[in-house]
Formats: sequence, C-alpha cells, structure tokens
Amino acid sequence: MMRGQGIGRGALAGAFVASALAVGACEGGGEPRGAEGLSVTTAALAPCVDNENGNRTFPSGADRVVTRITGGEIPADQPIVTSFSQEQGASGSVVITNVPPGQGMRLEVVGCQGAEVVWAGRSEGLSVTAHMKSFPDVFLTPVGEMACVGRATTPEAQRRSSVARAFAAESPTADGALLLGGFTQFDPQTKAAPATATVERYDLEDSAFTVAGDLTGPRGGALARPLANGSVLVAGGTKALAVALAPNGALQRAYPMIWSLPADRPDCGFEAFDPETGTASCLSTAVLPALPTMAAYGVEGVVAVGGVVADPADPRGVPTTQVTTRSGAAEATFDMAHARFGATVVALGADRALVFGGNADGDPAHAAELLDLSAGTASALDVSGLTAIPVLAAGTYLGTDASGRHRVLVAGGGDVRTTFPQYVGTVATPRLDLLTVDTTAGTVGVSPVDAGGDAALFQRAAARLQPLPSGGLWLLGGITSFTKTEAICGDAPDCLPADTLTFTVDEAGTFTAVRDLDLSVGPMGSTPVGLTDGSWLVAGGFTTVSAAAALDRGANLVRFAPLAPELCATP
Repeated sequence: MMRGQGIGRGALAGAFVASALAVGACEGGGEPRGAEGLSVTTAALAPCVDNENGNRTFPSGADRVVTRITGGEIPADQPIVTSFSQEQGASGSVVITNVPPGQGMRLEVVGCQGAEVVWAGRSEGLSVTAHMKSFPDVFLTPVGEMACVGRATTPEAQRRSSVARAFAAESPTADGALLLGGFTQFDPQTKAAPATATVERYDLEDSAFTVAGDLTGPRGGALARPLANGSVLVAGGTKALAVALAPNGALQRAYPMIWSLPADRPDCGFEAFDPETGTASCLSTAVLPALPTMAAYGVEGVVAVGGVVADPADPRGVPTTQVTTRSGAAEATFDMAHARFGATVVALGADRALVFGGNADGDPAHAAELLDLSAGTASALDVSGLTAIPVLAAGTYLGTDASGRHRVLVAGGGDVRTTFPQYVGTVATPRLDLLTVDTTAGTVGVSPVDAGGDAALFQRAAARLQPLPSGGLWLLGGITSFTKTEAICGDAPDCLPADTLTFTVDEAGTFTAVRDLDLSVGPMGSTPVGLTDGSWLVAGGFTTVSAAAALDRGANLVRFAPLAPELCATP
C-alpha cells in the first residue's frame, strides 16, 4: 500500500492558463498578423508561498506537459495533442496551432514523469473565437497527494470557507461545488455543535470560496441533490448535533456517540436553494424527525429513515419508525416495523432501498428491512451471519452479482448492545461487512471482509464511504472512540482518524488497498465532493471533541485517478 506525501503548507500546486489568440487580418485581405491557436502557460498556484517566477512555473517533478483538445469542430478521431518540455514552457507561452474556432471543447492537461501522470486537470466548455481572447484556466493537482486550495492571486480569506463546517451537505456544479449548512462550533460542556444556514460556493477555475447565500434555517447532517430546474434540494438534518450526549456533560453510555434532540429538527423538512439568487424556499410542510438517515434514489428522489422524535418519558427523545420520501413534488410517509437511529440506508436501483442496523431493540432478527419507495411499504428481511447491530456505520452499493443479488458494503460504526438505547458502545467497531441482498427470497447474508493489515482503519463511526468513478471506494472521516483509550488513540487528545483509505472489494469479497492519505482538515464530518476536473474537494470537519473550538474552515484537494494516462504513455 502506498502512502501519498501531502503537499501541505509551503508547497506549490500547479495550473495552466490557456487563452485563444486574437487573429488579426490586414486591410485588403493580406495575411493575418497573429497565429491562430491557444497560448498555454504554466503557472504556479501557490496558496502557501508567493510565486517565484511571475506565474510561469513548470509543474514540479514533471519532465514534460501534454495537452489534448477535443470537441467543437475538431473531428472526434483527430484530437489536437501537443507535448512540450520544461525548456520549452518554463519561461513563456507555448502556442498550440491549428485549433479551429468552436464551442464546447475540452482541454485536458497532464504533467508527465516518463510514462506516469503526476499532475492533471481539465477544463470543460472551452470556446475558441476568431479575433477574441478568452482565459479558461486548467487547475492542475498532483496525483495521489493532498494539495492546497487557492492560487497566488487568491485572497487569504477565500482560500477556506467563510464559516466552519462539519457534516455539510454538498452538491457538485458545472464549475465547482456548493457546501450547504453544516455544524460550526463544538462545546465539550454541553456536548453540542450548532448548525449554520450559510451556503458556500467553491469555484474550480479560481480555486476560491465565496458566500452563495443562505438556507431557510440552520441545518447540518442534511442531504443535497441537484434538481433539473437548476436549484438544489436540501433535506433532513438537525439544527444541532449532540456528541456523546449527557445531562451533566459526562459521557453518556446509554445513547449513541452522536445524537440529536427532537426539538432540533429543522423547521422545514425539504427546501430548495437557488444558486442563481442565493435564496432558499421551503418546499413542504412535511415534519421530519431530527437527524434521520438520508439517501438518494432515482432521478431526484430522497428518503429519510428513522431519526429522533419527542417522547413524554424522555426529554432526549427516542428513535422512530418513520420513513418519508420525496420524488419530484410527490411526498409520502410510512412506517417501518422497527424504530431506528443511525441506520445504514442504501438505494437498490430506482425505487427500493435497504435499511440495515440502528434498530432500537438491538435484535439481530430485526436488523434489515426492504423499502419499496414507490409503493410506500417496508418489509422485513431474514438476516444471517450478523454478530452485532451496527449504528452510525457507513455503507455503499456495489451493484449485483452473477445471480442478480444486490451487494452492499458496510464499514465501521458502533454496536447496539442488548436493548437500544439502554447501551451503545462508545468505541467504534473495526467492521467491514459484505451484504448479499436477495430481494426475491427476502434474505440478507452478512460476510466479513478480510482487510488484513488495514482492518484497524475501519474502526470509525460516522465516517464516509464514497464510491469513486474508477470503481474504487474511499473511506474518510469518522471517530474511533469517544472514550480516551491510549491503546486506540495513542497520544492524540482526540480519537479522530486523519488517514483516509482507497480500496476495492471484488465480487468474491477480496479486499485490495490502493492508497492511504492523511487529511489536513478536520477528520470527523469533513465533506468530500467530486469536481468536474476529476479532483475532489474535501472541506471542513471536527477538529476536536475534547475541547471548545470552532470547527475547521480549511479545505484540501486530492486526485486519485491519473486522468488520461495514455497522454504520458508515449514520449
């Protein structure tokens, strides 16, 4: 397993600036004074130190740069590919000639070291117009390393979010990403982290953050989905997160490591944020519980499962059986057989979802239910091979096997022990389970996956298990233990795992680790969002659960896939 060396503070990220050269025509129809083409300039994007070479720095560790232009009027089988060395491009512009005017082109740029891609980036929607200049930037990031956000000209305030965020909702855009809401502060005395209503925009071309507007009210732990009309649906969450909740501030072993009080449910269950106007509007009068598990399904559907509701016998609330769906303008509410909090919910195709774990009775026989999201019904599934009920575990869909059975991976989380919330462990479980779901037979088989020497990395609750376009999976965030245990946490004041892991699990259940990286933002609740240039933005997160602190405002960029490796394959 490789461990990437993070760029960190004091290092450079790289970029290219491509501009269409003006084509000047002499009077009387003479030859043009300029060359038609694209001028490509290497430029250091340095949020950590000042530029040293007038924005003309060749990507470090690369022996050449290769560009490829496609789309527009360029024939599909004849892309324009250009290669130049450091000597050719370090101190000026390199002109790519014979680029015809056109719209909607793609410019791909890679920095090569031999046959290996070490830097990469791309720009979508490039336009080349005769007699006009344009400046579509390509933001290069290194492959397999954490990179800084911002460039030399980016103001310091825009190199990180304007407010701290953890467990923010995210929505990719054509030119960057939106971060919506999230938790901003943590107080170890009250064990509470309040949410914000602020929405932030990250611009890929400028590599900078700007405030985009506000939600109808504060919420964190929500789900966001882009809608066809250009707005973003935001659903679920809570106004405040209760971390290791206890009335007297001590660790409360009778409740999950993360909880929400019923009064902290957002006032609006489903709202729409308009990025153009920076305003939000409530879409529904539906009352959602506090902090349900959210999942996306279908084209624009979202489902909210379980959560916390009021109970006369306990001011801290209790888990609920409620399920609420929204698809388009249609909403429905129905009940599961068993109340749940912190369940793992994974969509199985366009109109069904698996609900696994988090059941309040702690009974393995009640661990799984199948939701029919079109009919609004829930049915029990028979589970085999389960040893403990997971709560706050991450999960993702792996597709179907040769027999048409659904495959779901569940990682980490705590254990519901005996009757929940009578006792829930405060130390996460190093869990990695492959679930085989047969919806026809109504069964779920649970098989542990052998992660070998990486098994300990799966000991984290409230983590994120993110599918990657390459087919791999990315584990990040979470917390290992809310009880300080030297054997688990070492000398760190908090048990927040900074390392992330990318890996694969094949149909036979074989685990393969690909890369291990360390985040420099707050680990628990950091928000990853895929960008159109193939890189990922990772923002915010908890920095501590043992001291009063504002949460993290920082951000990283990371690229797992090399992007167009064939461009470096030949000299």
